[in-house]
Amino acid sequence: MEGSVCLSVGTAEREDEMSRSMLLVLVAFFCTLVPGPVLAHDHDPLRIMPAEVMTRLSSGEEIFFLDTRTNAARASMKAMLPDAVQVTNSDVLSRVVRETAKESLIVTYCT
Repeated sequence: MEGSVCLSVGTAEREDEMSRSMLLVLVAFFCTLVPGPVLAHDHDPLRIMPAEVMTRLSSGEEIFFLDTRTNAARASMKAMLPDAVQVTNSDVLSRVVRETAKESLIVTYCT
């Protein structure tokens, strides 16, 4: 059309941006499930608050999510973070530990 300007963004870029937006929405949703600050004991693993996860995702950091919910909990709530690994048994967890770089941030979530 004469006089009109057509801007095009690559399909892969759009899909990447949509995936990142969807991930942020899902993380925000899961953040609402946490009633408040989680207190950790000295023997507990390090914990990260949902707001920190959101900040790191927004800055582009890659985060590895582990879905540690029971099968019943997964069935009752169909929502899942994209690319999260469902830990259904110790074999899956062992594989994840072997295959994930030590410097990677791993975030587990459950209900």
